[in-house]
This record gives sequence, C-alpha cells and structure tokens, in this order.
Amino acid sequence: MSDLRLTSTSIELSVASTQFALSSRWEMRSMPSETYRLLVDQLNIMFAQDGLRFHSRRQALPTPQSIAVEIDARFYDYVVLDGRRFHASSHANTPAQSLVEVHVPALNGVVRKEYGELVEILQYDQLPGGRCIWLGHIRWFTRWEGQLPPSWQSAQPETDVRHWKIAEYRSFKDDNFSYPFIHLTWIKGYLARSVVTIKGQKVWATKAIRRA
Repeated sequence: MSDLRLTSTSIELSVASTQFALSSRWEMRSMPSETYRLLVDQLNIMFAQDGLRFHSRRQALPTPQSIAVEIDARFYDYVVLDGRRFHASSHANTPAQSLVEVHVPALNGVVRKEYGELVEILQYDQLPGGRCIWLGHIRWFTRWEGQLPPSWQSAQPETDVRHWKIAEYRSFKDDNFSYPFIHLTWIKGYLARSVVTIKGQKVWATKAIRRA
C-alpha cells in the first residue's frame, strides 16, 4: 500500500516503510517505442501471480481480458532517497547523477548488487483500483571479462572497483535476472565512473559511493 502526499517541492511517498520523494516537475508524454515494449513485457511478469495480463495498444490480437497499456506516462526528473537525489539521465547535469548501485532482492532472501544508468523515472497508474507504481528504467552495464594485471587483482576486493564494456548494456531478452524496470527503493547509492586502459583496451571502471 502506498501513501501519497503532495508538497510544494515534491511528491513524497512511503512504500513498504521506505520513503522516497519525486521531483515536483514532471512531464506527461508518450513512451519511446522500446521503453513501451519493455514495460508491457515486464508488467506481465510482475503481476502474473495476481492473474493480471497486459497488452500493447499496437497488438493486433490482444489476450482476452487483458489490460491495454497506455502509451502516455508521467515522467519525473529525479527521485530522492535517503536524502540523495538521483536524476533520470535525460535531466542530469553530469553522468554521475544517474549512475546507480541497485540492490535486487532474490527469492532466497539474498540481495544481488547490480550497476547501471537510471534512464527514466515513470509512474504507471492503470492497475485495478487506481493503484500506482513508480519505476526506474535502468540500462544495466555489461561486465568486462578480461584479465586484470596482478597488482589490480589483489586490490580489487578492497577497492570495490568493477570493470565494464564501454557503452554496452545487457539485454532483457538475454538476461532474465536484470529486468529493465525496478522499484525506486532498490536504488542504494551513486557510482563514480572513469575510463581506464587495461592492456591496451579501454573499459569503464566504477566504484560505489556509499555513505559512511
């Protein structure tokens, strides 16, 4: 159950005892085609146990008694979690404002840490009973699998530095564990990112920035 309060500066919400706030500035617009397709696919996964089915407005023969997902959605500039502001990348002044560490809960109770770019923050309000959900659209980094120099390998566990292929992102189709949309409360921190050269190959290097 979500509690919604409108203030002069933001929309404040409490979801499962975790509070977050959304920017007062938002825009109602059509979703990009790829965002729309991914959202329909994920809604069918998220609410399968509730017996809900969703279909695209562009679908010629939709599943009977399924919910048509509207193409227009409400997009927010940023979300505030634990006093920190995380921007959708299209509204970020610097890339660092939208690079995030995400803690994805697993069925066995173990939290899996994932890393990527917060592309969009949107509200979906077509659930039965007028319920709303707020989602972050994430582009997940693709891990670089090359061999680190010995001196880097020894420092890696202590520094929490990870390496990724530059501008390559994991596909929802290829990686069922990295859904394109997440609950906003799964965002746990920023990432610092730089380009480094390892044995002649340029890769991204990231380090999670956590509060002391």
